[in-house]
Amino acid sequence: MYWFLRIILVVTITLIINGCNINDDKIVYKKQNQGNAQKKNDNVELILSEKTFPSNYDDVVFQRKEVPLHGYIVLKVTDKLNYINTSNLFKFNQEIAEVNFEDHHVFFIGVTESGSCPYLFEEINISIKRKNMYFELYEHDIPCTADATPRTFVFKVDKDVSDQINNVIIRQSKVETTIPLKE
Repeated sequence: MYWFLRIILVVTITLIINGCNINDDKIVYKKQNQGNAQKKNDNVELILSEKTFPSNYDDVVFQRKEVPLHGYIVLKVTDKLNYINTSNLFKFNQEIAEVNFEDHHVFFIGVTESGSCPYLFEEINISIKRKNMYFELYEHDIPCTADATPRTFVFKVDKDVSDQINNVIIRQSKVETTIPLKE
């Protein structure tokens, strides 16, 4: 009888430990270090990166309330007309990519960066379980100017994945900022 209780105890502990390590359903987009090439991912793709902000910046910026007082633009677009209108607000120099909105949504993520040291970004993580998209910015290890110039990243995201995202969490200067999505 004693061995039976030990087996039940071991099975129970194993189930508890495995239950605490449930996979978080992460979908990862990684940028390759070879020029501007990106690792292809069916769920997330960088379609544009340019040094610009929209003309209505003050209306759409999410401003942190605590130090550091970074401001971010995070917009989610779910149809072609809003995609064209939003792109026009940013006044991109490059032509915007065609997007099939039956399969994808588009995210505009705007940040400020040093004019002499643009931010590097390596990957985007999406946690379906937590309903978050994580966007991490990496700084250069060299002295940079303290000016704040605009940078907007535009991503297309699989519609089924995008529908699950409620927040974008931007990690900048080792500080996380949670931004609720606006469409």
